[in-house]
Amino acid sequence: MRKSFLLILILLLTAFCACAVAATEYPLDTISGKMLFNEDLYVVLTPRNLSEHPDLLSSMGKTAEELQADWAERGVVLQAWGKGNKKTVVEVIIIKDDSSARYYDTNEHTNAERVEYKNEIVQKLKSRGYTVFEPHPKKRTKVGYFIELEYLHNGDGGSYRGIYATIVRNGYTFSVDYQAYDRSVSKTDRDRCTRILNDITIDKAAVPADAVTGQESPESAGTADVPAGAGNTLVVTANPPAKTNDGIFTVEGNAYPGSEIIVVAMRWAGSSSRFQTTAGKNGKFSVKVTLPNEGLYQITVNMCYNDVTLADAVLNTVTYSTTLLPYTLNAEIPKELSTDKLVISGTTVKNVEIQCIVTVDGGSPLQIKPRDTVKTNGSGNFSFTVPTEQEGEYEIVLSFAKKGLNSERETWKATRKLSVADQNSRTAGKAEKVNYNQLVKKLDSYVGHTISFDVYITEVKQVGDQWMIVAAQKLNRGKYSNYLVYMADEDPGLTAGVKVKLYGVCTGPHSILSEEENLSYPGFDYLFFD
Repeated sequence: MRKSFLLILILLLTAFCACAVAATEYPLDTISGKMLFNEDLYVVLTPRNLSEHPDLLSSMGKTAEELQADWAERGVVLQAWGKGNKKTVVEVIIIKDDSSARYYDTNEHTNAERVEYKNEIVQKLKSRGYTVFEPHPKKRTKVGYFIELEYLHNGDGGSYRGIYATIVRNGYTFSVDYQAYDRSVSKTDRDRCTRILNDITIDKAAVPADAVTGQESPESAGTADVPAGAGNTLVVTANPPAKTNDGIFTVEGNAYPGSEIIVVAMRWAGSSSRFQTTAGKNGKFSVKVTLPNEGLYQITVNMCYNDVTLADAVLNTVTYSTTLLPYTLNAEIPKELSTDKLVISGTTVKNVEIQCIVTVDGGSPLQIKPRDTVKTNGSGNFSFTVPTEQEGEYEIVLSFAKKGLNSERETWKATRKLSVADQNSRTAGKAEKVNYNQLVKKLDSYVGHTISFDVYITEVKQVGDQWMIVAAQKLNRGKYSNYLVYMADEDPGLTAGVKVKLYGVCTGPHSILSEEENLSYPGFDYLFFD
């Protein structure tokens, strides 16, 4: 009787525990996978259920359409918001990028190649403002080798910490970003993130022969079903616009001659529309797309031959609204400026007034060429030239306005930091060339001036915390004359006997105490040499 009671108790406890950790399954169709979330711990947002969570959307300050657009741009397929007082957000991201194109499936690569992938991930994160801690490969039973790490992220919206795990599977980069706000990553955070990663399952999909090697498989090469090399021929040359107010555009490119080209417009939280054509004898194709309804669409293109899909590509998202003012930039505005001018150009519709306002470090607006406000003609083309030789943080604002359409305004941040080579080049261009006798005669008047001299290095030695460079402008029959003295804060890397061009800022007379007398020569703060 007692044994029966214990058995019943154990069964009840087991059932209770099973219920307590019951989780909801979320499909990851793109990568043939699925994942689980314990809904006692998380509120899970997907593109289809955003309207059911108005309070969360309000806390983010976004509408459902704005969040869908943000997700589509970044490849977010769902967000899980932690319940409780501590803010936690888990983002699940699936994208095609350079890593997915290169590796296709990191489980199929060597440890050395996975180390290369890890290094690529670290560099990408660092370039986006992340401080990365302890990146390492971690094998999860149902998925394979994640690259996992912890991080600190500093951005415009403040800083937060988190745990990041990423892997390439079935031709896509799949990432889980566990974000912990207003705290350090705790043991509880690590345990919960581990549970999420362990509850992910990804099935191995059929691997295209050219996905890893870049070549067709021997079995399919040269056959009627899959022509040799066909999978490498899809190139899209005309992409969809990011925004449209008539819902009509054309996708163009090159493909295998005679292949079927299928463009799919998938409306978020809606149905899909297909548009297709056959690539010509020269491989060129053009597909006219007419979107059926207003909304946000993800555009993809597939190349098929004899009912076999040879290649596909995920293009950009398209926002369709009849009151939208569409525009397209010819090139993205870079976050890092490296030249002395930036050309901002693009295309919109006719009779649009466009204003370009640019400031540096919050100062007065810069002078834009040809002017800061233009109006498009029938071509819809526009162009601004922005001076960017000044170091600092640039704020670039473009405003678009036309009667009857919604005005548009977009802001970018960019930074100009002069490299050492840039700084030296500017200094060299402004440096004065002064006659030595004139310099000695009027030395006080040259104090603070940047001057260059072609000289012979006669001596380099450390003096206290500085380095002294003694140079001579002339060398005649083994004897130096017209001496100059430069003081450097670091070892300049110069040796006696070489001839170089020295740049320095004049500081007035510099005394050198020799065994015989106290000598005085023109002195300089050393800048650099050519």
